[in-house]
Amino acid sequence: MSLKSACEALGISRSGQYRKECQRQGSDKDEVLVEKLKELRLERPFWGYRRMTAWLNHREDLLVNRKRIYRLMRENGLAVEQVRHKALRSAQRGKPKATRPNQYWGIDMTKFLLGSSGWCYLMVVLDWHTKEILCSYDNPRGNAETERVIRTIKEELLWLNEFSSFEGAEARIGVWIAQDYNRLYVHLALGYLSPEEFAQQWVQSQEATSQGAQI
Repeated sequence: MSLKSACEALGISRSGQYRKECQRQGSDKDEVLVEKLKELRLERPFWGYRRMTAWLNHREDLLVNRKRIYRLMRENGLAVEQVRHKALRSAQRGKPKATRPNQYWGIDMTKFLLGSSGWCYLMVVLDWHTKEILCSYDNPRGNAETERVIRTIKEELLWLNEFSSFEGAEARIGVWIAQDYNRLYVHLALGYLSPEEFAQQWVQSQEATSQGAQI
């Protein structure tokens, strides 16, 4: 029985058991890490070693470095071939840089098959500063960062699920946005914080600044 199956049968935390197993076997034992990587690979088939490392460090509390994860993924056939797309450059002025939440939004759209009903279109509005996916459509602007989020949605949600109804798709997408992405997603551009954590950090910094000014 795998560690994942055992934890599910006993109703205990997998993350805690992985930490205990790693401590029990010693830092030179890679079997537990490989099992965890295989589990993540099934759930997140498009993740490379950098995002795997970030998730293990910041969500599973397993202190591992990129070189070790890279080696284990290569040795166990878990590596993902990274396709790099060269950005098109133009002489136009670059996009503005957001310095606070809700300063600039980006918008993009994709489509996915909805069973026998045909194609369903999904529109995403992204806060440029916090990288949070928003639920409202006031004054959006298109940009490459939003296109990257669309790619993440395809890789981690749309391509891994089949939707038979609009209501089912709406519910599943809503859960993914609210929990998997906004609340938990380890965002490298945000210092390995999730969009919600980064937004909360910004609010706290503004409150601290305001209190300091009053003093």
